[in-house]
Amino acid sequence: MSGHRVQKEKGRKENASMLARMLEMPENAMPGGVLHIEFTSSREAVIDGCQGILEYDENKVRLLAGRVEVTFQGHKLQLKCLTLDSAIVEGNITSVQFSE
Repeated sequence: MSGHRVQKEKGRKENASMLARMLEMPENAMPGGVLHIEFTSSREAVIDGCQGILEYDENKVRLLAGRVEVTFQGHKLQLKCLTLDSAIVEGNITSVQFSE
């Protein structure tokens, strides 16, 4: 791995650690990976580190991300994209909850 790449990965881990503390999540919530959620206002959330769907309807989407469950609540929610490690939730997102 190049020096630049190692430094970039170290920065990502430090940012993930800081985010975990801010959200009061355990820093080791994602063994081998990092949970990353990016919002486009309250209409879309891109979730990297998603490992599966636990619950899904138009008012609630509950996803597994390591040892953490991420629950999106809202109206007219849809899973627009689902891959082996990511998902996109669209709709009117009113809340997000993290639980172990």
